[in-house]
Amino acid sequence: MVVAAGLPLPDTVWTGLTPTEQLFIQGWLQRQAPKTRTAEGLPWDAPGFKPPDTP
Repeated sequence: MVVAAGLPLPDTVWTGLTPTEQLFIQGWLQRQAPKTRTAEGLPWDAPGFKPPDTP
C-alpha cells in the first residue's frame, strides 16, 4: 500500500497506474517532505552567512 496525499492508495490502484504515473506520485510525495535548511528563517544578511551576489 502506498500513501498519497495522506491517504492510503490500495495496491490494486497502484498497480493499475502506468510507470510514469507511479513516478509522478513518488516524486510528489518526496516534494511534500519538510526541508531542513541551516539558515531557514534568518534574514539574508545574518551573521555567519554571505549576502547574495549583486546582479
